[in-house]
Amino acid sequence: MPILGIENRTENWRTAHSFAPLFGDAALRRRFAVRLGASIGDGDDVSLELFWHGLRDYGKQQGWEEKDYIEPCAGAYERHFSKLRAQVEEFGRFNELAKRHYAVSEKAKLASNLIRTEIDIVLESRSCLFIGEAKSEMGFGADGRNVLVHQLVRQ
Repeated sequence: MPILGIENRTENWRTAHSFAPLFGDAALRRRFAVRLGASIGDGDDVSLELFWHGLRDYGKQQGWEEKDYIEPCAGAYERHFSKLRAQVEEFGRFNELAKRHYAVSEKAKLASNLIRTEIDIVLESRSCLFIGEAKSEMGFGADGRNVLVHQLVRQ
């Protein structure tokens, strides 16, 4: 029941509310991972994290400074997503903000965006890693305000 009749519509609240039951129930986490396509054995554990900053925290473990991320991030982005910009431009308008923030030519800005990306949910099993962006009310569109897939691609 909403407090004072006001529904909390924030993304983080919805994500936490939706996935909180998985924290205390290992069997439920395993079932969820199986529904996503993982092959899970009876004794396999599935770990869950919400609001994860994997790349940033990995870099901190390695003792990296922000300048240390620039070349690896730009190189990986170019190797794995070199055709992405052209594909998005075919689909619809690629706004100017996205062009500046996710351009390999702007390596420092690209690396900064990638290391600060928050992943809404991560499930890890012995054989799989699932990452997700939790949305409940938005649709996908090409107007630059509702293209939400950019968050998952960054991750």
